[in-house]
This record gives sequence, structure tokens and C-alpha cells, in this order.
Amino acid sequence: MRLSRLVFLAALCAIPAGSVFHAAPVHAQAPSMPCSGKINLIRVSSIQPGMMEKFLQAVEAQKAWYSKRGLPDEIAVMRVMEQDPATKAWKMSDTQAITTHIETSSKMPAHDAEWDAFVAMFSASSKIEKAYVACTAAM
Repeated sequence: MRLSRLVFLAALCAIPAGSVFHAAPVHAQAPSMPCSGKINLIRVSSIQPGMMEKFLQAVEAQKAWYSKRGLPDEIAVMRVMEQDPATKAWKMSDTQAITTHIETSSKMPAHDAEWDAFVAMFSASSKIEKAYVACTAAM
């Protein structure tokens, strides 16, 4: 496993879920991860009232940040669907979303103003309720 990814994941695991994007880079040896596949960061977020569009813009800005730096990380958002108990009708939640970030790269550039901008968009629009570090098995 590559050192920069391990350092990032070690920092991620050591901080509260609401602070996941605010972790400062750590420059120390991290323990090896028991994953032979790809690391997937999964976040369950509560969206502030009326802020879903800003949250979705933050996801797009995050994807653009990685892409602009030539990093092929896969970042996606899943809108939670809710069913009305009385009518059984389904609708998209305006207050919950799940994001995934499959790390496919080995390097992590320094955070900059663009990084700070999308982190600020996430902070203004949402709160991470739960964060998971998962191993996507190699096929």
C-alpha cells in the first residue's frame, strides 16, 4: 500500500466523522492496511435544509479537484430515497446523501485554495454523520 494513502487513511480514522475533510496531512509511517483492492471512503451526510444543490456542487468541485491534478479517483454521490408510509410514493431525500470516494491514485497533492473551497462548500451544506473506510475487493 502506498504511504500517502495510508497516512491519509490513518488520519481519517483518528478524527471525528464531522471533521473528515479538515484533516491536516500527516507525514509519518502508517501501519499497513489489510486491503489488496481499492480503498473506498464512504460518508453518510445530513444535508442542511435547502442546501442539497450546494452539497451536490461540492461533490462536483471535489471531483474536479482530483481530475485537474490527474488523479483518477472515483467520486460519486447517492441520493437517499424515502418512501411515504401512507401513500407508498417514493421521493428523493433533501436531507440525506451518501458519497463514495474510491482511491485509485497513490499520490496526494498538497491542499490549496481550490481544496479549501470545496471543503467549505461541504461544511456549509452538510454534516458527516458516519464515515467508513472500506476495502473494495480486487477482482
